[in-house]
Amino acid sequence: MMDALYAIPVGIIVAAASSWITVQLSLGRFREERWWELRMRAYERVTNALHEVIQFSSNRADETLGHRQFTEKEQQELREQVKIATKEIDRAAN
Repeated sequence: MMDALYAIPVGIIVAAASSWITVQLSLGRFREERWWELRMRAYERVTNALHEVIQFSSNRADETLGHRQFTEKEQQELREQVKIATKEIDRAAN
């Protein structure tokens, strides 16, 4: 009878401890996964911004070599895109 009285509180303590440990491990894993998701998004933004800068350079090279002529409106749009991309790269670098 006394063994049963001791077994109940011990069982409750063990269950509470194992539950707490499980929650802590799960939260740690969640934070780690969330951190990697944030890093992936940052890398994706930088990659897209670098693509815009490279595309701008390619278009300027085409224009310089005479392969293509851009209107003033197109040139302004290209400059605006590279300005936005450069800001994104600077933001990521900081």
